Amino acid sequence: MKKVRKPYKDFWAEQLLKGMQVVAGDVDLSEVYRKEANFIKEVLGLAPGQRVLDMGCGTGGHCLALAEQGIDVTGIDLAPVLTDSAREQVRQAGLSATFHCADMRTFRPAAPFHAAFTSSGTFGLYASDADNRSVLRTIRAALADKGRFLIGPSGPDLLHQNSFSTKDWFFSEDGCFLREMAWDHTTSLLRESWLFIDEEGSVSEFGGFDDSSDGQYGRIYSLDELQAMLAEEGLAFEAAYGSFELPPKPYGSDTQRLLIVGSKA
Repeated sequence: MKKVRKPYKDFWAEQLLKGMQVVAGDVDLSEVYRKEANFIKEVLGLAPGQRVLDMGCGTGGHCLALAEQGIDVTGIDLAPVLTDSAREQVRQAGLSATFHCADMRTFRPAAPFHAAFTSSGTFGLYASDADNRSVLRTIRAALADKGRFLIGPSGPDLLHQNSFSTKDWFFSEDGCFLREMAWDHTTSLLRESWLFIDEEGSVSEFGGFDDSSDGQYGRIYSLDELQAMLAEEGLAFEAAYGSFELPPKPYGSDTQRLLIVGSKA
């Protein structure tokens, strides 16, 4: 049996480009993106023609939904196959959006944006505080004065749980995925690893963003920790919400999401 370890831009992008719907099940992802885009537009106060940056855009679902509403959207992602897919989806829809293959920790735009966001679960993707802070610095550098931002940290509900590990199988037409997750409450780190086994028995393993670990490690932050980080990086906290529902619902101890809205201080 052949086994290959691949970094994000190869494994996550190539395999889950087709596997995301398998994991989502019967959920209509396009409708999910539209719902979330409506929330993003509302809480960031976006108007047609304004420039917004989607950091970690993946296949461009949020970008497409915002472009449908006349927003001038730019998406960045580490994986060329994903930004290529996003670009093609927008072209086929007869809309306009810009995509760059870039790292959200180091990206610096040529011109400022009215707003910037990371979707739910795409802040805290790095195990080190230094890397996650660099994402906040990118937001500050990308925003015009008084520009607004939204960040969506991973699973805040985990902070109230003891350490655990799980395994889940997902099946597609040409193979199957194994997802393993392990939460360590003593370090506030969530480890997520994936295997894809194709019809011939070959195994592709997700090696994280740098292909140097046994999976992807993400840091889960509390609201208090995030508020302190924002202030230290020159970003002003305004509100915390617990879902993508409209009208916006405040974040609380019983909500599974944490969506933070603020502005450039």
